[in-house]
Amino acid sequence: MQRIEITYRSTNIEPTLFLILFFRLIGIYVSEKFFDYGVNEELLMLNKFPEIRELYRENEGLNLSAPDRQFFVIENNGDFHEFVRRYVRTNIDLKKCVFIDVSGDFEIDYPIDLIDNSYYIKYGDEKQLLYNIIDVMPMDKQEQKLLKKVAKKYCKQEMWKVHLKGKYFYPADTKEHFIDVLSKYKVMINALNDSVEEHGIEYEGEKGRYIQYAICNLMYEADLYCVKNEWLELYNPKSIIKSLVSLLQKQEAYKTFVENIQLLCTQIYDDLLKEPNIAYQNYLTLYRKTNSSFVYLKMADYWRFFGQRINKAIQYYIMSAASFPEYYQAWFHLGCCYVQTGDYTRALDAFWNVKYILKRRQRAAVLRPMEVIYLYKSYCCSGYIQYHYFREIDKAILEDVTAECIWDEIEQSHFYKIMDDSEDYMKQMIKKQLHIGKLYRVIYKLANQVGDVSLAEEYHKKIRFMLQSNMSKEMKDSMRYNNGRQDEFDNKLYQ
Repeated sequence: MQRIEITYRSTNIEPTLFLILFFRLIGIYVSEKFFDYGVNEELLMLNKFPEIRELYRENEGLNLSAPDRQFFVIENNGDFHEFVRRYVRTNIDLKKCVFIDVSGDFEIDYPIDLIDNSYYIKYGDEKQLLYNIIDVMPMDKQEQKLLKKVAKKYCKQEMWKVHLKGKYFYPADTKEHFIDVLSKYKVMINALNDSVEEHGIEYEGEKGRYIQYAICNLMYEADLYCVKNEWLELYNPKSIIKSLVSLLQKQEAYKTFVENIQLLCTQIYDDLLKEPNIAYQNYLTLYRKTNSSFVYLKMADYWRFFGQRINKAIQYYIMSAASFPEYYQAWFHLGCCYVQTGDYTRALDAFWNVKYILKRRQRAAVLRPMEVIYLYKSYCCSGYIQYHYFREIDKAILEDVTAECIWDEIEQSHFYKIMDDSEDYMKQMIKKQLHIGKLYRVIYKLANQVGDVSLAEEYHKKIRFMLQSNMSKEMKDSMRYNNGRQDEFDNKLYQ
């Protein structure tokens, strides 16, 4: 098994985020679909991009990369009814369907646990959910047993929270925060290595591939976190690649899981060894084998940031968006590329798609950290275009004021509640990194230009208040904690 598809309501946090991060940890590619974004919503986004719309339809017709399992996270009757509509309209194979019932005390009209030829799991707690999912995976008993070891330690160490703070967040602002995250990576890696030794397995063929992949993946993430924080890597990247190549050679005879291993190797070349040309050649090989929106995105990034060929980058961002229309990162970067080529109308349309994709999560106050960043920047970029290229000052003000609302709403977000004691820390880190003071000054300038005295005075007060109460603290906080010498670092991590 190497690929799954998970369909859920876009505003759901638990258990979808937990599940997606677990599958990615063990090397299973996850594609996402949403009950509240169907064909009509996708076509609306693609309406102003006919070349993307045609490519999207071609992909739909080819039915590329059929998943090994399709998961449907059911919260309410609306979710189930949408599943029925899709079942009637498309070729969903019930034998591959796994229904995860997260309705709680809410009573679903139809007893989904009685749907013939499918699997049903009632969500109670995270560990039992993973165990139940592993039980219905198409793999042998020994592989399931090893994977449950990974699941148990994943839950005990709350690794999804570590992923969010390590891989998907800003560099730590203090040495203590850095050590805390990196230590948790090391504890998890050591625990999985202990499981391997405990079983004494001579890995042959496909045996133990998921736990081996997870160890290598965690080493990569730990090193990536070190690089992000300008510290020496905890593990040798070339040794990680060596382990992956050994695992790859054992999988080739089975023709499964190969692309997943190759992708991790490629990310190590790209992110740790800083070999963009080698990474690109590997992405090129993967792109010919898969229909991965992420691979297309990375190829586009190569041409935009390294190859300096913006039209080539646009080509691959288009392929990424066509592969997964709800991929807001692809739309955002496509918009930035159109700004560079002077196609400002198309840039606005691309940024509008980012807003459209994330609007439901924004309204439900469940935006994830990366989503907050992309949504905020999409409004800021739209405001910049409206002012500088179309001279629509009122529209520019509206975009910028909405960006400010995104910043304000960070405090009310329900998403960070899953982070427990890190909730306030993560909120403040995001708010600090978005540099709201710059936006205040932009709105103040625009308000003066249109002669809106009241609005100008409002933002003049905000600027003055920020300067008086926060500037010294912000300057202090912005000083990197790692300006000191490397030998001051806690050497226990490297023992």
